[in-house]
Amino acid sequence: MEIHRVPIQKLRRHEGYKSYGATMAKTDYLLRDPGLIQPEAIEVVLETLPIVAIRQGRSWEYISGHRTFIVAGSVLGVEAQVPIRVIRNPGAQRIRLYIAADIMASSIITGISRKSDLGELLTELRRRDNVTHEKLFVASTQKTFASALSATKETVFRSRKARR
Repeated sequence: MEIHRVPIQKLRRHEGYKSYGATMAKTDYLLRDPGLIQPEAIEVVLETLPIVAIRQGRSWEYISGHRTFIVAGSVLGVEAQVPIRVIRNPGAQRIRLYIAADIMASSIITGISRKSDLGELLTELRRRDNVTHEKLFVASTQKTFASALSATKETVFRSRKARR
């Protein structure tokens, strides 16, 4: 795989995503407010959850990294240059596999099933390494953080008594 840097606005979603469009439109993601993520952290997000693309004539079409594409565009703006991983001639079946894995498998494999588990991880990160926490997320209170996830503070950040 090669890595190229391209403006977000030059990337297009591969047509293979169209068949999932209606379902994707109603998929409920935990992060509803991309403004919660620090712009500096997006570069790391792009490395850990990359946008994978193919060349189609003069344009780039991504075949994986749909949520990363949306978050990067929302946080950085569409003019921002982002790294993409480029695959040459993957074939139609491989493209379908990338798209399906991006939409379904990545949500199942990397998702956290309970908001309270996320709250516990966030609390641990802040306790152990507040500097990293602040570089990843926009400074906020527990209440505003939970609100950005469309939840109450009590849902995300349960007290120690409630966890037992």
